[in-house]
Amino acid sequence: MGLLPTFTVKSLIQPMKVSFDFDGTLTTKAGKEMLVKKLAMGDDVFIITARNRSQGESVLEFAKLYKIPATRVIFTTVGKKWEIIKERYRDWE
Repeated sequence: MGLLPTFTVKSLIQPMKVSFDFDGTLTTKAGKEMLVKKLAMGDDVFIITARNRSQGESVLEFAKLYKIPATRVIFTTVGKKWEIIKERYRDWE
């Protein structure tokens, strides 16, 4: 009898792309708890904010604290966030 490979649930599940709004979501206790869960699951976490880059120092500091790369912080500045994400990241499906 051959040995069966061992798998963990985490190794069988592809990471999800998950985004969080900063103001009003990641600034809350519940939002931070969900962020920690998603990071622990190995998901690709993005922070999306309507702030512009010049107002974003605290967002970037927050991302750094949670080891989220600055390249995953998206400043939409104006407009509906989902429309901007859909336009910029067409390959997310």
